[in-house]
Amino acid sequence: MAGLGVGLALGLGLSMTVGGIVAEWWDTRYADGGAPMGFAGWQFAFIVASLPGFPLAYLIYRLKEPERGAMDGITTPPDPAPFKASADVLSSVVPGTNWYYLWRRDAGRKQWIINFVGLAVILSVAYALVRITQSYSPRPSLDIYGMQLDPHVLQWGVAAFGAFVVLSLFQSFKLTDRATYNVVLSPSLILLMVVGGLQTAINYGVMGFTPSLLIRDFGLTPAQAGVQFGLLAAFLGVIGPVIAGPLSDFLSGKMGQRGMVWLVLAALAISPFFGIWTYSAETTGDFYFRFVIYSLILTLWLPPAYALMLGLVLPRMRGITFSTYMIIQTLLGLGLGPYFVGIISDQNGGDLAQAIISVNLVCPFIVVLLLIVIARFRKDEDSILDRARAGGENI
Repeated sequence: MAGLGVGLALGLGLSMTVGGIVAEWWDTRYADGGAPMGFAGWQFAFIVASLPGFPLAYLIYRLKEPERGAMDGITTPPDPAPFKASADVLSSVVPGTNWYYLWRRDAGRKQWIINFVGLAVILSVAYALVRITQSYSPRPSLDIYGMQLDPHVLQWGVAAFGAFVVLSLFQSFKLTDRATYNVVLSPSLILLMVVGGLQTAINYGVMGFTPSLLIRDFGLTPAQAGVQFGLLAAFLGVIGPVIAGPLSDFLSGKMGQRGMVWLVLAALAISPFFGIWTYSAETTGDFYFRFVIYSLILTLWLPPAYALMLGLVLPRMRGITFSTYMIIQTLLGLGLGPYFVGIISDQNGGDLAQAIISVNLVCPFIVVLLLIVIARFRKDEDSILDRARAGGENI
């Protein structure tokens, strides 16, 4: 999990470094127009960032698939038709085709009611949030393929889509894989997913707008901000998980898996204070010094949180568990973090520092959720096999 965290940090950090240099080079080269295909610098940066994906895809294709569950002593036979199984999962969660799958799987009246009532609630909440954010931060319409679309409608429409996908996914579990439904739908696991999503909102808010803050408040050029902040973020993103991985193993050896929950709680409870301290800096050097400490704290939570989530399910359920988490993380993290920092910055006269600090308002909720996890983690951990057997799992 620490290794995965290192990869994420390197990707984010190097994307800023390379993106800033490439975008500035492109815009300078074609300052008088005539860029191929009309690309702007930021668009060309996306193309450059995609290039490593081709050799990496080939290398991943060459990897040997390990035996699922071998390390846990719960080996799982391979699925005879994995692509069909994946297509069934996808079709059962996409709005529209999900109703066909409910019908085909003979979903009872209760499941249909849950689906339609859940959809109504999701749409109602999304509509309310559109109205609230429109009144708080009115924005001009976006021109998307000739259609005029309010950005707040787009924001909350995508969020509603994702929320309905999660609802449909759990309904699919209940109808087709009751063991997975029983195991994944445990309070500790769901709360850890929400904690990860909320904390990612802070991380993405920080990472998404700090380069702009360095340019606007400290006078750096896009290339300077990209290189300095990108390389620093990449370096710190490697150091943090390298510390957190062994520390998580040590705490779990002393206190059981719950020791890792305490590590997550400690890091996330103190992080907002360091965030306020960091974004109150008045010079570039002072900011970087404070950011080093703040960033290390922000990266401590990821390895233990991922390990905890995947440790609360059976080996064969880890893929779908992580997929579910990624949906929730994207909705709460990438979907909400930069969005709220942006509209708050617009409303307070472009003060990015205060806007970045404001995203830490979710921290009290994170702390409360983690305290609940600590109180009941052992119960959920000890009942994994019983809940799986109750769902028909042959263990």
